Amino acid sequence: MNDLAYAIKQCNIISYVDDTVTIHCSNEDVSAVETILNNDFDNATMWFVQNGMKPNQDKYQAMVLGNTREELHFKAANTDIETTAKTNLLGVVLDNNLKFDTHISVLCRKISAQISALNRLKNILPIKTKELLYRSFILPQFYYCNQFGTNVEKGKYY
Repeated sequence: MNDLAYAIKQCNIISYVDDTVTIHCSNEDVSAVETILNNDFDNATMWFVQNGMKPNQDKYQAMVLGNTREELHFKAANTDIETTAKTNLLGVVLDNNLKFDTHISVLCRKISAQISALNRLKNILPIKTKELLYRSFILPQFYYCNQFGTNVEKGKYY
């Protein structure tokens, strides 16, 4: 996957291991963005085929950030790519307004469920084991991408 970047001609890509590749570009001309992305989607698809891989187009998604009244249509190998308002990227829920309310809500539900499970074990496990479970499973939730919580409206989630 290291040479995929050479197949992408006009956009920037960000790779994380072999799981996620984000292609992005910006231009004041919205139709130019659409054309550039569609060309590089085709380039990526061609790269997959040339390297003996089958692209999983069911996982393709597009998100338009910023204000535009125009509706953009993205394609890869003549297959429409769904445009979404929010997506999960490496465990962070992003939306097209770059608000992290959904991410924080998901995080709160996940942590609440973990604390509830730990609470059910309060009379069964020794304190050291409970602390270890807390430090292993709950505390890291607060540290992973914690910068997103800095602009959260005060009092909204508690």
